[in-house]
Amino acid sequence: MYNETMFSDMFQMSAESWRIISHAPEARSGARRLLIHLAEALEVSAIGISFTDENTSYSWVERVEKVCPSIPCSPEAEILNIPFPSSSSYWFLEGFHDNQKALKPLLILLAEQWLHLNRRCNNEKKSMVKLRKPGKEALDNPAWIAVSPGAGIIRSRLRELSFSRKPILLSGENGCGKKYLAELIHSGGPNPSDPFTEPESGKTTGTLFIPDWHLISGEDRRQHLKDSRRLVAAAIPGKEAESLHGDWNERTGDQRSIIKIPPLREHREDIPMLAGRFLEKAIRNTGFQAPAISPAALESLIAYKWPGNIRELKEVMLWAVEGFDGRRITLANLPPAVRGSINLPRGSCPDLIANLEYEILREELSRQRGNISRTAHSLGLSPRQVSLRMKKYGLDPGEFKTPKLPH
Repeated sequence: MYNETMFSDMFQMSAESWRIISHAPEARSGARRLLIHLAEALEVSAIGISFTDENTSYSWVERVEKVCPSIPCSPEAEILNIPFPSSSSYWFLEGFHDNQKALKPLLILLAEQWLHLNRRCNNEKKSMVKLRKPGKEALDNPAWIAVSPGAGIIRSRLRELSFSRKPILLSGENGCGKKYLAELIHSGGPNPSDPFTEPESGKTTGTLFIPDWHLISGEDRRQHLKDSRRLVAAAIPGKEAESLHGDWNERTGDQRSIIKIPPLREHREDIPMLAGRFLEKAIRNTGFQAPAISPAALESLIAYKWPGNIRELKEVMLWAVEGFDGRRITLANLPPAVRGSINLPRGSCPDLIANLEYEILREELSRQRGNISRTAHSLGLSPRQVSLRMKKYGLDPGEFKTPKLPH
């Protein structure tokens, strides 16, 4: 179901793209920086944006060409157009030969993120009003970062939810992002400078957030629904999900106001992008670039069941950057529970141990760029023991060395 190479490439491309967007949201200059990166990452002969502001007459076309021996820039190259979300603008790519189905949701997501930041940047310049800062998550990432169908449905409704005054119930497990989504809804609405608060704050305007709607009494629910503030409630449905949702429908008369947020294990295809965002945030101000992630580490992230959902993924990424070598995240940088999630082949205990030994040896050789002495020192083995194990598993140290650049 999952292609390791596709996920790894998407992970690295999305992490760097979001970094560029967050630092340069301004229309044309930010777009050009993003295009330069994408031209290299996608290995296209040319990539560009045809941008039109539907509210004004402002429009432009930005194009970046990449010429290399394997992909010559040719006027006959196939042109692929991908429209922006809710806009007449579009991407155009020439000479793209990889999986278009995998690329399309990523480009749509990047466009959505960039348009949102650019719009907010322009509004702040025009108004010169210092707005209330939403929660850190919402500020760092104003779009719903995910490409799965379920996340796409939530993204498509964000604008509608933000500008509606009706109460909203966010239903999902612990750690799946209920408060994060509530802050996005508030900050994307017409009055983001109004307070976003919980009941005990004493505020009478803005958004009222109730984090444990499933635990409060019926009388308290009635009182909160009468509050002058816009209500966004969050609940963990559990076994009483049907009665909880039925009670909400009865009180509000609006079934569409219940937003079900799926647990992370039900949208694993979003894990590379979410992990990339959390890694980029974790190393901010450290001087490092967003790290790559090894195939084995990525496989373990996808295979893990994530009982703590997105919140747990964020914590795992913080764990991972504490011991990484500044270049990439490996299996050894992940917590033991996540490392052990890879589906090793069924077999006897010696077979399972051999598989684990093979993965650890590969990871360390890669980190040490094929240097047997350093690998041995890191693993607490002698160089001879490392060499014997490499021979046993058919590993060539040359495949881990960084190729020298031609003079």
